[in-house]
Amino acid sequence: MRRAWRERLTLPIIEICFGIYMSIFIFISLYWQFAYASVPFLCIFAGGYFYVGFSSLYVLYKMQQDAEDRRGREVPAVGAGGAGRPG
Repeated sequence: MRRAWRERLTLPIIEICFGIYMSIFIFISLYWQFAYASVPFLCIFAGGYFYVGFSSLYVLYKMQQDAEDRRGREVPAVGAGGAGRPG
């Protein structure tokens, strides 16, 4: 089960890393006052990567919360002896 969660977290983490990578290049472009024309495109890419990465993490979090809620609401099965019958 842990391996499945690790596999599900891999892609959102990579996307967030790409967003950080693009943000670093925005900083470099502005700091060295070079390639100003690329800054709007880098902002679009960085924003897109961050949006998709954090949205994916949010969806995984909600899926985990729903699974825990379902596990908490499960009613244990009544034995064959009829212990759960009113009577």
